[in-house]
Amino acid sequence: MAAKTPLKATFDGSSNVTGLAEFVGADFVAVADGGTGVATITSGGVVVGAGTSAVTSNKAAPSGDFVGTTDSQTLTNKTLTTPTLTTPVANAGIQLKNGATSAGFLEFFEDSDNGTNKVTLIGPASTADVTVTLPASADTLVGKATTDTLTNKTLTTPTITTPVVNAGMDLKNGATSAGFVKFFEDSDNGTNAVTLIGPASTADVTLTLPAATDTLVGLATTDTLTNKTLTAPALTSPTVATSIDLLARAEIRFKDADSSHYIGFEAPATVSSNLIWTLPAEDGSGGQVLKTDGSGGLGWVSASGGGSGSSFPNSTIQTLPGKSSNYDLSFNAAQNTQETPFDSGATDAFGVNLGTVFSLMDPIGTVEGTGASDGGLDLGAFS
Repeated sequence: MAAKTPLKATFDGSSNVTGLAEFVGADFVAVADGGTGVATITSGGVVVGAGTSAVTSNKAAPSGDFVGTTDSQTLTNKTLTTPTLTTPVANAGIQLKNGATSAGFLEFFEDSDNGTNKVTLIGPASTADVTVTLPASADTLVGKATTDTLTNKTLTTPTITTPVVNAGMDLKNGATSAGFVKFFEDSDNGTNAVTLIGPASTADVTLTLPAATDTLVGLATTDTLTNKTLTAPALTSPTVATSIDLLARAEIRFKDADSSHYIGFEAPATVSSNLIWTLPAEDGSGGQVLKTDGSGGLGWVSASGGGSGSSFPNSTIQTLPGKSSNYDLSFNAAQNTQETPFDSGATDAFGVNLGTVFSLMDPIGTVEGTGASDGGLDLGAFS
């Protein structure tokens, strides 16, 4: 059936109908008269009404179904420019892209009427896909540079700069070894380290650090200790650079071979002034004994001498003579050195020697009885 050309009324200058005529290309029917108000419609366009005004048709018709403002529909391959979404639900993933400007991001505005401030969650400048898994329970995320308190976290090989621990710290190494802390040397690479490690202990042990700046010492290191009290120490070949104080008449003991007995020295109960004896620089001869010079200096002298110039001053016989021979009191106990009449070379103003005359003539001992029958000791003949 051929297309029909609509007719229109023709009018004279006084708006009187004069007849009928066919529509021409520029003619149209007004919207008020049931028409579109336009002479042509865009090919493939969608007619959109505008009240009593002429319709428009510059919208291209979609290839699929029309979408209503209140319809529930699934949109595919749609680009939403600055949309306002109220409680959206994404049944799968969401891809956030920002073209070549920056990484995709989400902005979380503050809880206020105007939402002035916001937190932006943005993707990194990454060259590979990265998956970040959120906590499975209600929690607060922490930032890399924020100050937060973390609870029940396990840090694997962390790098911690100037950490502050407000309570204790537990260092564990599983079943591998005891927990430890490594202090690396002061260098750029920190090659060598000192390791502070827990012992193979079966009970808790607490070590208290010094309360003042100091340096710790090791069990096998060589160190100088200051103001330390050692209780029952076992010292092997100790070296003392200054002095040793034995308090409250503490004894110095020299044990025998099996350490069962000892000999020793102790200070007297009361000392009026400090006194130091200086030992001789060399060993003495056989039979010599130590003497003092009255100023703390010790030296070696012969056992039969007293120290005023000869071998016999102020001496007494320490060995009784036998009864089988004579005994000369002017000789020493061994009868091989004779005493001079005067033991001092000093003289008075008149030239008289001041020494002692024959000081050996003082035999000591006890003689009980005078005869052989009562056990008396025969001193022999004296000259």
